[in-house]
Amino acid sequence: MLEYKEIQNRFTVVFGPEQEDNTYYMEQMFQKCRQEVDRLVRYVPHGVLLLEQLTGREYLEEVAYQYKIEDTEIIQELAEHFELPLDLQLLDMTYEQNKFVAILGGIISEPKVLLLDRPFEYFTQEESLKLLEILKWIYGKGVAIVIATEHYEDVHDNATFYVYLRDGEMIEQAEEDKGANFVKKLVIKKGDFAEVSRYLGKPVAQGVEGVTYYTDLDWVKVALILREGKVADRDVNILMATKEELLNMKYPAEIKEEEVDDTK
Repeated sequence: MLEYKEIQNRFTVVFGPEQEDNTYYMEQMFQKCRQEVDRLVRYVPHGVLLLEQLTGREYLEEVAYQYKIEDTEIIQELAEHFELPLDLQLLDMTYEQNKFVAILGGIISEPKVLLLDRPFEYFTQEESLKLLEILKWIYGKGVAIVIATEHYEDVHDNATFYVYLRDGEMIEQAEEDKGANFVKKLVIKKGDFAEVSRYLGKPVAQGVEGVTYYTDLDWVKVALILREGKVADRDVNILMATKEELLNMKYPAEIKEEEVDDTK
């Protein structure tokens, strides 16, 4: 479990295939950070819903009063940024609006650490980008950000550190290396696979969608290899490999033996 000194001055992303694992990790990190920096850490959990019979403005003003925040003009500025109807009661807001208010409550309280569990869930792409813009801004002001998300690529441009969880275990935690992510994923339906494999090595998977290869070769070399392998444009799909795919290649999951039914 990361300590405060390990996330300080970092934009950390926690991700993995099981969202329950990510949530549990965030909850444990919150408890640990509270022991170290107490009132300077804020946590907005997944599925948060503010049920107070207050307007959004009244709720945020109460947060500002509780944490002795003098500059309350930021409340209106952030509300306008997210197009939030602050004079609407929390109970009358949409879930997305209610969630934004909860996140803003964490932001305006001037924490040293802000933990957000699946903050982009149910948000549109535009809303997610607006949130990332604000998180990048407060990170630049010295706030440590920790986000749990299903897809690492949602925040790749902002991340400086990551934690990858799988099957309830921490598989890898490390500084983000932007250059290491530019690996191409080729899914080929038809062609001379022996010739393609001569250049790209053994395929990593084979299924109904085709035969899958990964490569960090440049686009020109990839095009030449596909031509040598007699692969038509319509028979290949080229994507960028996800962080999760790269880590699963680096740390293959153990294949568990099926339990034997002794009753047969």
